[in-house]
Amino acid sequence: MAGWPAWISGAAPREGQTAAPGLRYSFGTQLFKYIVFNDPDWDYTKYDLSTWRADTKRTASYLNATSADLNAFKRRNHKLLLWHGWADAGLSPLATIKYYDEVKARDPKAGEYVKMFLMPGVLHCGGGAGPDTVGLGVGD
Repeated sequence: MAGWPAWISGAAPREGQTAAPGLRYSFGTQLFKYIVFNDPDWDYTKYDLSTWRADTKRTASYLNATSADLNAFKRRNHKLLLWHGWADAGLSPLATIKYYDEVKARDPKAGEYVKMFLMPGVLHCGGGAGPDTVGLGVGD
């Protein structure tokens, strides 16, 4: 429940304040307003959703980290630790699992340099009822 008000439904108003929208609304509208369209007057209520893919193509080219090709990363002997909270209401942990599976499907030896940790009860970026502070074996 801790993540839902902040991300989905919006926080309850405090005395003397109006209710704030959820963070998904805030991030989504501000991303389109200032990054996709670079237009502070952009109004989501007038947006034609049928054009979202074309409208976001340029922005996606530098914001999306979806390539499963980690060959250059691997050649440099880097290690990648992925973690995601199962209670994250902001971003689905299923997307992180899908990405990890795509990396492993592309490179059967990915387990040598990529590890994924799913944290039960952990919210977005930490917090929640789960173990959000753990030792992940960095340096092993």
